[in-house]
Amino acid sequence: MSSMSFALVWKSTLAQIFNTGLILLVVGMRTESTSGFAGFLQTFGVLNGDATDFTWQWYSEQGVVLTLTMTFEIFTPHIVPLISYVVSTIRRSCIVTDDAIRSFGVAETQAQVNKLYVGEEFNLAVRFP
Repeated sequence: MSSMSFALVWKSTLAQIFNTGLILLVVGMRTESTSGFAGFLQTFGVLNGDATDFTWQWYSEQGVVLTLTMTFEIFTPHIVPLISYVVSTIRRSCIVTDDAIRSFGVAETQAQVNKLYVGEEFNLAVRFP
């Protein structure tokens, strides 16, 4: 992995943690302080939520949202490559011999045949987040 790819993955991870977890916590938690920066944020609805601690009420309202978001983030980047794999497998199973490939006009050169059997390039920086 190149240093640029590593930096991209690292920055994406930090942005995702901030966007998914910290914003949800800060918006949903309540603070009793009404002065200073906390008071300023409360005017915008931040730090003005229902939860003062991590109790079962917090989980039933905000923990479920956080868990579902994390679950979707796990599976979402893999949907398109999975569909692409299934489509290419079906396509390969319909075209079984070189003669059939040439007669159907799907591939006339070895490079075109290779394209049917070689998968997409795996780019970690794109698939990781």
